[in-house]
Amino acid sequence: MSSRARQSAARRLIDLVGNAYAFDGLDEFRAGILPLLREAVPANRVSYNEFGDPPDQTWWISEPFVDIEPAAAERFRALAHENPILAYTRRTGDGRPRRISDFLSREEYHQLALYREFYREVGCETQVAFTLPSRPPVVVGMALVRDAEDFSDAECALLGAARPHLIQAYRAAELSSVRTAALVALEAGLDAVTAPLILADGHGRVAMATPAARELLRTRLDEQRPRGGCRRRCARRSRSGARTARPPPSRSC
Repeated sequence: MSSRARQSAARRLIDLVGNAYAFDGLDEFRAGILPLLREAVPANRVSYNEFGDPPDQTWWISEPFVDIEPAAAERFRALAHENPILAYTRRTGDGRPRRISDFLSREEYHQLALYREFYREVGCETQVAFTLPSRPPVVVGMALVRDAEDFSDAECALLGAARPHLIQAYRAAELSSVRTAALVALEAGLDAVTAPLILADGHGRVAMATPAARELLRTRLDEQRPRGGCRRRCARRSRSGARTARPPPSRSC
């Protein structure tokens, strides 16, 4: 790889990792990470996939969007286990980036029912994929697809370098979604509580307050707010002090 190519790969890696932490929740991460991956590693399509067990719990989103007929989607769910990357990940727990070509020749790949009945229809001739953390038996995978040229070793290395950071960004987005859902549920339940209760974050900022607590906060703030008369008296004292604090005029000899 030339020096210019290495610099370009480094910039794309930095952009991908830096922007991956910008999502506040899991839904935002799922949709927003896809175009970032396409910018880092050019591909015809990128998808976020959750492979369930049983297969009918499998679902995905893609960038760009592909309108897949329900019958074709069912075929994919039924045949997804034939994907050699998915099979390898389930067998070993190794979620680092892998290509279909790491396991199968082009001829062997074309013999798969998964290819003949689904991948060929959606233009998936080459694929590289890696996983994000999930609870077994669910496998969460990110897949990049091209309709011709395979992914290079350098592109796989870029994804491998980005993966630990994407895992952290994914976990942060997941935690944010859980926290938001918990706060919504908690606030809904506490609306009926008459006692003043306040939930603050680690920085002391109010994250949630019951109606009674909000009213109490408003009352305390009103009590501490300076009145107009006080402001005028303070201003007069300030002006008076400023005059007396001036040094006496100098006398000439």
